Amino acid sequence: AIRNASIGGGIGNGNGSGWSQIKFDSYIATHLGELWSSKDDTCCQLVLLAPATRDLIARNPTLGLSIFTSPHPQNEKEWRNMKPADDPLAHPLYPSKVVELLKSVSPRVGIQGIGAGDYSPAESPGYFSSFQSGDVVTPLPLHSGRALAVTYLESSIGIATGRPPKTSGESFHDSNSRDESDDRKADM
Repeated sequence: AIRNASIGGGIGNGNGSGWSQIKFDSYIATHLGELWSSKDDTCCQLVLLAPATRDLIARNPTLGLSIFTSPHPQNEKEWRNMKPADDPLAHPLYPSKVVELLKSVSPRVGIQGIGAGDYSPAESPGYFSSFQSGDVVTPLPLHSGRALAVTYLESSIGIATGRPPKTSGESFHDSNSRDESDDRKADM
């Protein structure tokens, strides 16, 4: 199947009539991310089952991961203003399906080079970090499906993005949905 080529052109032929790989990947990630963010069951199933999702995650792990993490709150204010239904872990099935998908992907290490999708976006403003030792923050290399799954879970749970802990008397989430969410986190 021809994916990123045009008639008489395409990547690498020198005449410049096709899209660059990063432009193509960015377009696919944006489209899949919009489908995922719609929260429509049909759209979400399409994203989870589409070969384009798996291919993108393998080719550019950071960009592929953004399909699922871009709608997550990025700071404490966003977490506090979030409706309970918008919690990344609110759906009873999708978080575990995303983890399952990510764990099954083998990123193509070495194709992109360091800094072009091989590491989690821990250094971006408001994002999360996977390993912190003292004052040194080291991004988790996205060289395996498990690393992708851990990075997704960190974003979903709100590690290092300022998710406020649940305190008695605070009602930014309904306690019943929070308890169900905590049970699903423990199952992953």
